[in-house]
Amino acid sequence: MSLAMKIVENQHSDIIEFIDTVFSGHTDLQSDIKRTLMSHLNKGIFSLQKNGEIQIVACAFESNWHPVCTYIQVAYDFTCSSKAALHNLLTYLQTHFERPLMFKIDGRFTQLSSVLIELNYKMIRQTDICSIDVNTVHVEGKILPDNVLILHDLRKIPHLHDQFISLCQDVYTNTHLDNPVADLPISEWTNMIMADVLEEISSVLVVEDEVRAFSLMYEGDRTDSWELGWNGVRSKVPPFILKEMLEHQIRIGQRHGIHIIEKENDSTDPFSQYVLKDIPHQVSKTLYSYKGR
Repeated sequence: MSLAMKIVENQHSDIIEFIDTVFSGHTDLQSDIKRTLMSHLNKGIFSLQKNGEIQIVACAFESNWHPVCTYIQVAYDFTCSSKAALHNLLTYLQTHFERPLMFKIDGRFTQLSSVLIELNYKMIRQTDICSIDVNTVHVEGKILPDNVLILHDLRKIPHLHDQFISLCQDVYTNTHLDNPVADLPISEWTNMIMADVLEEISSVLVVEDEVRAFSLMYEGDRTDSWELGWNGVRSKVPPFILKEMLEHQIRIGQRHGIHIIEKENDSTDPFSQYVLKDIPHQVSKTLYSYKGR
């Protein structure tokens, strides 16, 4: 079977039609790859074809936050995919881009996962998409210590707010060592951390004028949902404070009619794993990040 590679430089209607067809039952995957097609960080659209018909589409993009790799999203028909075709496409992409390739995929991409393993890609992270049913979780009514501040109050103390941003930066950087973070100005870190954060719900521990721990809650996709985002501690602090913070946030959610708290639980993030270990939750999806050599 001869397969010809064709590089498409823009959003050709055939590419969109192909994505809509093969992902007709997977609207989340449709949205993800179309978002890449339209992104200013898009670095190329590739289609592998047989006799003029598209077999596979790959979209490449880069990240300002993780500049080491070129990210790849792939679309193909899960019911009749060809490992040989995927192998040929990935081999081509490896020679086309100078940076290592990065794939973040879920369990639907079984053939792609198999090919990545055969090509000696390293799985650097497993991410469980978790949800906590706030109404069914029982948490004790413990009061947080006085030195746990809400983020709204901490922001009024400039040197503590600076420490807080710095600690968030350190925690995130140390949990992404296999895909390093860019050297960005503190203003960009601040904008990222504070975007859509719920300042009255998020908690920060201050001990002896030093920020020691934080648990940040963000707006959710629905009016009755929140998202537990950045959280972590300094090494000298027992992490149990994170559980107390989350339990406090769950109690607030129960009073405010919140039904779901969502959380991305990364295998490289010990703090997320710790706080979710004893809190009942459901895993709706698992993502696997593969990085090339």
